[in-house]
Amino acid sequence: MSTRKNGEDSGVTSESEELIEIEGDLDPDLDIPKGGNILIISKDQSYLTHGIHKFPAKFFPELPRYLIRKYSEPGDYVLDPMCGSGTTVLEAMLNNRIGIGIDIDPIAQLITKVKTTPIETEALETATKILEQQVRKLDNSAEYNPVLPEFHYREKWFRSFVLRELGIIRDSILKIREQTHISHMDNIVEFFQVIMSSIIRDVSNADPHCNRTVLRKKVRKKIIPGDTLQKFSQRLTNQINEMKQLSEILNDSAYFHAHVPGGTALATELCDDSIDLAVTSPPYINAVDYPRTHQLEMYWLE
Repeated sequence: MSTRKNGEDSGVTSESEELIEIEGDLDPDLDIPKGGNILIISKDQSYLTHGIHKFPAKFFPELPRYLIRKYSEPGDYVLDPMCGSGTTVLEAMLNNRIGIGIDIDPIAQLITKVKTTPIETEALETATKILEQQVRKLDNSAEYNPVLPEFHYREKWFRSFVLRELGIIRDSILKIREQTHISHMDNIVEFFQVIMSSIIRDVSNADPHCNRTVLRKKVRKKIIPGDTLQKFSQRLTNQINEMKQLSEILNDSAYFHAHVPGGTALATELCDDSIDLAVTSPPYINAVDYPRTHQLEMYWLE
């Protein structure tokens, strides 16, 4: 940990002038002075399932991890009432707390649930093999026309071959639920859906550098036939490995479940005095348009 002082004078004239710079984890014994400034340099924002899906203005794991360790005890209930992609909830679980995440955004609910739900490795690998076989089978059938979601300007957002490949992935995921009798199949299907959702922005015509879902003439993405299926396969392989590690870590007596109940921050299903600690980062009102950010993903997940 390094400490830097603002201003020419080396002495700290008030607490708010001190800049505490920390790389990586924060020591739970660290007391941040009231009004102090802290700069946290995150070392890994995508370890385990933290990186399963992009999300605007998301927490970096080190901050909720520090707050959870400092202000709660193992077994406590930790709530994030505006949980976004579930960073706080996952960190609560990893630190032997019971994580509860609430968000009005259905994409946030799905990502949080998948991110915090361990899946048995053998079942996931078996389902993945079946899914990949189904994708290849449908892709090799020139006459197969996948079912595509209906939405305005669909052909402007996606090239025709991308629509077909995304449709094949989506159909294959839905078919595997009908054709396969594997334990916890609903969790596996939702895992596959989040992986599919995570590549949609990349293979669309939307500007990848803008939080809002917009088209820009100057953005010329180089997407060729087969890219969508390849990206899905690569993301699937990567996130299966991360899920395996998560399941191994949480597969012991110290594992505490996460809960993603319905409701909103103002109307929850929680009982009074049932939460030991709340850790949250409120939405950036008028700065991030969350519904438009995941507009395309929602079309494909409906």
